[in-house]
Amino acid sequence: MTHQPTAAQSYTLPDSLTLAEAADRTEAHGAAPADVARAVCLLLAATVRDLLTGDDHDAKFDAVGLELLRNHVLGTMTATGYYWTADGGRRQFEEACASYELTGWSCDLTDENRDAWEALCTVLDGDDLSTRYRLDLPRAAACFLADPALIPTHVQISTDRIYPAYVDPSRRWNGWVVPRFSLGTVRQLAIDTASDADEWGHDSVPTVHVIDGGTDRDGRPRVVVLTVDWSYHGQEDPKEITHVLTPCADGLYSVGGCEWTWSIADAPTTDAP
Repeated sequence: MTHQPTAAQSYTLPDSLTLAEAADRTEAHGAAPADVARAVCLLLAATVRDLLTGDDHDAKFDAVGLELLRNHVLGTMTATGYYWTADGGRRQFEEACASYELTGWSCDLTDENRDAWEALCTVLDGDDLSTRYRLDLPRAAACFLADPALIPTHVQISTDRIYPAYVDPSRRWNGWVVPRFSLGTVRQLAIDTASDADEWGHDSVPTVHVIDGGTDRDGRPRVVVLTVDWSYHGQEDPKEITHVLTPCADGLYSVGGCEWTWSIADAPTTDAP
């Protein structure tokens, strides 16, 4: 197994919660294509780190580029098993499984989300059959971090309930905003969605749930937030209709992001979170 010591680390990755959020985003129903591409590029950067350090997240490593090959006939993106170091050297991963593990993520880089991933790549060469790219790993590692453009606002789905939230005004899913909420607001969403489900039926309302589990060894509250899409109950496995929401790096929760039709509220009715 490769353990590649070096004097300086090539890039820094976000914490495990953010990586988990990125992995969830790649499988989220209705996720914006650009979000999927950025999540995949972050996970490729994380996988390179793990391959070169033997999963030692405190170890230093030297990698600044990852070689990818786009097959135009099959429409696939694969990892060739090669990467670049800071001195410009092109090297091959020692692990036999490297290309397989990396391609497990790169296969989600498609024509649909090309604009996002191509912005992080350099074209090396190509022809009518294939194109070889170099993914900029330091940029890929940073592309999924919390956007400083987030601003406090209020959002709504129906006109009778308005919630404090944070949004990036430039980020849209089919024209709708993608808000993040504080845990306190998520608790209110849980109350309101349960009430709506009782009134209109669970087939019409996905519900939010906040499960408290006391405190951890450091005295911090333990909380699990999840959503359930009851409209598919009986048709799909319960695991497929239940989504555990991991808090973002900023501690906020994306509830219904890239799935629910959130819009900016005309006028706030409560204080900002």
